[in-house]
Amino acid sequence: MLRALGILVVLLLVVSLAALAYLGAFASVEVEERAMGPFRFVYRALDGADPRRVGEITEQVGNALRIAGVTRIRPFDVYYPDEASTPNEIGWEVAEEQWQALAGLDLSLLQRTIPAEPCMVARLPWKHPISFVVGFFRVDGALRAHREANGYQAAPAYTLNEGATIAYIQPVVR
Repeated sequence: MLRALGILVVLLLVVSLAALAYLGAFASVEVEERAMGPFRFVYRALDGADPRRVGEITEQVGNALRIAGVTRIRPFDVYYPDEASTPNEIGWEVAEEQWQALAGLDLSLLQRTIPAEPCMVARLPWKHPISFVVGFFRVDGALRAHREANGYQAAPAYTLNEGATIAYIQPVVR
């Protein structure tokens, strides 16, 4: 019985490690600096970052955009540093050519353009919605270390689902 329990524990460990590897938990993280944006962004505010609420809001905003005929969209979120006490912004980046289609959009949705600016960027693979959570834990330390090594100030963090990858973006603030 003890042997079977040991085999089960090892099997669960192997499966867990394989799942984490698939989600990018062991992928190398490289930070580059480059201009990013502009981002035309439709969103709802969210206090905190509960992954379940992020998913619900992402789905609600995406459905509202599709109903309005806006189809060139990518999931895009803005997370503010804890000390900012500003609600996070959960939504979608809208392609420039479809920005005008937002006129008839649900009035409860917020809209803004984040201008192009110099940023720190790290990318990890996107495999599943949980990839965002795994990616945050992999990328946050690398972005923080790069920011501190270069004397940059804390700034909001953006996540952009690019399809095969998630871009984790932070503006360079000197």
